[in-house]
Amino acid sequence: MLTDPPLIVTLAINEADFLVLDGLRRRNFPPLRNLVPAHVTLFHRLPGSAEAAIRAELAAACQDRQPFLLTGGQPRLLGRGVALAYGSPELQELRGRLAA
Repeated sequence: MLTDPPLIVTLAINEADFLVLDGLRRRNFPPLRNLVPAHVTLFHRLPGSAEAAIRAELAAACQDRQPFLLTGGQPRLLGRGVALAYGSPELQELRGRLAA
């Protein structure tokens, strides 16, 4: 039985910050596992079968949202790699709204 692949929801990153983060990723992430550019993950492995509903919820949640700053960037061990952990009140509110 074929199933839809899982979805990953990420934040948009401004170009200047993306270039810095992607450079770090290319220099420090294992090349064989570096399949996607730098990104800030909000959700990982959402059901692909719900893509239309997820897209609609994302559009509604982000319709009038202005860009916001993230703070942190502290390294966090993921088991098979390291991520940089970011946060902000706006990020917590957005993720909480979407998770609900």
